[in-house]
Amino acid sequence: MTSLNEIVRQHKVTLLGGAALLLMTGVAHAGVLADLGAAAYKAAGSPSYTTVIPQGYRLEIGGKATPVSGRDSCLTDPAPPSTHLWWMGGHPVSGNQCVVIGPQTTQVVVDVYGPDGSPTVETWKVVRQERNGYPVFGLQRENGEYIAATK
Repeated sequence: MTSLNEIVRQHKVTLLGGAALLLMTGVAHAGVLADLGAAAYKAAGSPSYTTVIPQGYRLEIGGKATPVSGRDSCLTDPAPPSTHLWWMGGHPVSGNQCVVIGPQTTQVVVDVYGPDGSPTVETWKVVRQERNGYPVFGLQRENGEYIAATK
C-alpha cells in the first residue's frame, strides 16, 4: 500500500501548482486541497517554483474569461533559484509570449486581449502570501483588482 507521503512526493509539482491557483481564484478556505498542498510542499523540502502562463491562456479579468500573453520566453526548466516548474494549463509550449513568475518576481507585463482581439498592455503586481505553511501568490492589476483562474 502506498503511503500518503509517497503519493504526495509523486504529485508535488501538481499540488504546488494547485496551491498557487487557490490564491489566484480567491478561495477563502481551501479545505483538503490546502492540507494536501501543504503536505506536498513540506515533503518536497519547501522548494521554490516558477509558474508559467502560456500565450492565449484565459484568466478571469473583470468577470470575463480573457486571453492573455506575456513578454517572457516560455521555459522548459525552472528559472533560478526555482527548483520546480509549473505550467498553467498543464503542458509546456514554445515561444516567447509567456508570463513567467519566478520566486523573486515582483511584477509582470501582460497583454490582455479584448473581445475584438486587440491587446492592452498591463503591469500586474505579484502578491505573495503564505497559506497553511506553503507560499502562494496572487496577481493584482493596477486598479487593485485580483486576477482569477477561469471556472
